[in-house]
Amino acid sequence: MDRYTAAFSWMCSSRTSVWVPQLSGSSGLGAEHRSRIYGAWGSQDLRELHALIALAKARKFAAVILVGHSYGAYLALLSANRKLDGLVAIAPFSTVDDLWQNVASSKVLLTEWGLDHAYCRQNCGRPPAARERLARHVCVVGSRQDHVTPWTEELSDYASELCCSSGDILEVLDFDHSLVRCEDAAMVGRIVRGFFSEHFGV
Repeated sequence: MDRYTAAFSWMCSSRTSVWVPQLSGSSGLGAEHRSRIYGAWGSQDLRELHALIALAKARKFAAVILVGHSYGAYLALLSANRKLDGLVAIAPFSTVDDLWQNVASSKVLLTEWGLDHAYCRQNCGRPPAARERLARHVCVVGSRQDHVTPWTEELSDYASELCCSSGDILEVLDFDHSLVRCEDAAMVGRIVRGFFSEHFGV
């Protein structure tokens, strides 16, 4: 989480409750936990995420906002048809097929995850149609310099259709995918903070 401090530390205030789930596929909890989404991204992990969204809604928070970066942003897009008050996707990808076709450097990674065959990638989650969106406010931030999850034509079209309501934010900037550089984290942080401020008073 250290590399996200500059972008998101402001979220941790007395007025917010920040949940950072270690969904299936996350590192740090052993090989079995890591392998639960082998060959099927956006499956078991997405079910767990949606269970957490339901739990948060049941807690009667003033607003439930989902924020994701990279793979987390992919899961966020897959959750656009959930009744969220806010959805933020930073450096996302929309489909694993699109990722496979456009990122030569990621083919090794996808191979390691059992996603080097088309029939396996068909098992992966796909975002709902933009018309099925239930999230109230949406913010999508992509980068023209991203070589991990590139801003493809398919992603651009989907994001444009998704961010169709007043107050939505769709920004395509120039930052490194990792958000390690302070200036990159600060730039993304300003956009997301503006989104939070406008819609949620945070």
